[in-house]
Amino acid sequence: FLDDKTLRLDTAKVMIIDEADMTMEFGFLEDVDQILSKMGEDTQLMVFSATIPENLQPFLKKYLHNPEIITIDTNEEFQSDVTNYLVPARHMSYEEKLLQILPAINPYIALIFANTTEEAAQVAEGMRREGYDLVELHSGMESRARAQAIRQIQSQKKSYIVASDIASRGIDLEGISHVISLGFPKDLKFFFHRIGRTGRAGRDGLAITIYQDSDRRSIDSLAHKGVQWKHKDIKRGQWVDLKPLEGRRRKGTDPLQAEISRIVKAGKKERVKPNYKKKQKQQIEQLRRKRKRQIIQEDIRRQKKERAKEKQKARRQGSK
Repeated sequence: FLDDKTLRLDTAKVMIIDEADMTMEFGFLEDVDQILSKMGEDTQLMVFSATIPENLQPFLKKYLHNPEIITIDTNEEFQSDVTNYLVPARHMSYEEKLLQILPAINPYIALIFANTTEEAAQVAEGMRREGYDLVELHSGMESRARAQAIRQIQSQKKSYIVASDIASRGIDLEGISHVISLGFPKDLKFFFHRIGRTGRAGRDGLAITIYQDSDRRSIDSLAHKGVQWKHKDIKRGQWVDLKPLEGRRRKGTDPLQAEISRIVKAGKKERVKPNYKKKQKQQIEQLRRKRKRQIIQEDIRRQKKERAKEKQKARRQGSK
């Protein structure tokens, strides 16, 4: 309608973009950009989004001038009616471990989360080769294929759904009995969105997360937020219990815990001194704050490296 000039966009006073992250995920941001370029500078723009991905930031900076930002905080509470299995991938890929797990479950509907559209497409193709009838949903699909996938999901005729996080937000089914995560999302808030899809309406749910050794920080962070892990694996098609992850860590491998132990031992020798417990507690708290700052700094460096890689990839694609 822009080319036909059938709509006077320059007369509009308000523009509302709902589900902005999904608009970007499904590739419609360029269309929105084109529409906004035809509107007046005094147009009021309101943007609503469950998340603000980094790739959405340039668009927001371009059109939002001195914006009023309203953030609604929600408590991330673990659902007691959802059981969390933590399964090591070991030497396998996520896809290989998933194919080992699937025969051990009998889902009404299993929602399988991949962290990228490429992983989702690869996993879906691998499952099809093994004879699984499934629905695939992510931004790498054509719009017609996505619409068809959503209709298939709503009909609940398929027992397996492979999706990316943002694309799956439109999936609201009571019959999801299993949620399987292929690793952890970068933003751990999405993990709670994932497991929240099962265990609804008073029913029990099972959330299975396949992890790599590099996921330890995410596992610990979620444990601190109330997630109770059951360490499991599959052997001969049956679930078996593994030792808790805490029990698998060797003594002295955690520098923070080793330093705390040293302070506690030293404190035992100073019991005769006044306020020794208070001083000991302060020392331990200082160590924890220092470690927290280190984790944040490491995370910032990691994010910078990832952004640099994404920019390099975008430049390479642009030069082709």
